[in-house]
Amino acid sequence: MFQRKGAYYYQAILMDIMMPGKNGIEAARDIRRLKVEDALTVPIIALTADASEDTDEKCLQAGMNAALKKPVENEALFFTLAREFEKSVRREGQASL
Repeated sequence: MFQRKGAYYYQAILMDIMMPGKNGIEAARDIRRLKVEDALTVPIIALTADASEDTDEKCLQAGMNAALKKPVENEALFFTLAREFEKSVRREGQASL
């Protein structure tokens, strides 16, 4: 879907780790490898019921920006998205200098 919609269609991706077929870690790696302009910068936030630190590390190594534990609390989601959007704005501002 990310590749079909084109660059800058999505502002962020909430990625479930346990999906049928391809898991979220594999999907995030695939997105980061795409030849779509924002594939390396779109925030990808993992959603997982797995509380192990190993899962968090695997998510970060796959190119995700953060991992949130299910059930996801609204405040944690909003904080994480705001933090990632702020980083994006700073990167864009530095790129235009």
